[in-house]
Amino acid sequence: MTARTEARLQQLLPPPPPDSSPSTIVSYIVSLDALQDPLEDELDKLPRQLPKLPTPAGGGWGPIITREDLVQARVAIASICVLKGEWDEALHIVPHEREVEDWDGGTGGGSKGEYFDIVRVKSLVLKGA
Repeated sequence: MTARTEARLQQLLPPPPPDSSPSTIVSYIVSLDALQDPLEDELDKLPRQLPKLPTPAGGGWGPIITREDLVQARVAIASICVLKGEWDEALHIVPHEREVEDWDGGTGGGSKGEYFDIVRVKSLVLKGA
C-alpha cells in the first residue's frame, strides 16, 4: 500500500501555486486526503509490536510487515502532511533520526536496502523541513 500511495503521490505533484483558486487548492488537499486516509487506516490495524524477522532474500516482497515497512509508510504519510501544510502532524509522524539511522540495511543488501536509503534521506529532510 505504501508503494501505491507514493506512486499516486508523485502523479499529483507539483502542488498548486499559492495564488491558485481556493477550489483548486481544496481539490488538491482532498486528493491528498484520499491517499493519506487509507494508509493511516492500514497502519492503525497493525499490531504495535512487530516480530523481528529477516528481510526476504534479495529484498523481495514478503507477507510479513517489518519495521522498515512501517518507517516507509510513516515517511509517505509525513510527505503528504507537508504537501498539505500540516507541519505539526508531519513532525509528529515522521520517523525519529534514531529509527532511520539505526537501520542496518537488512540482510543481503539488494533493492530493499537501496530503497531504504532513499527513505532515510526523505525522513531526515522532512524532519528538517
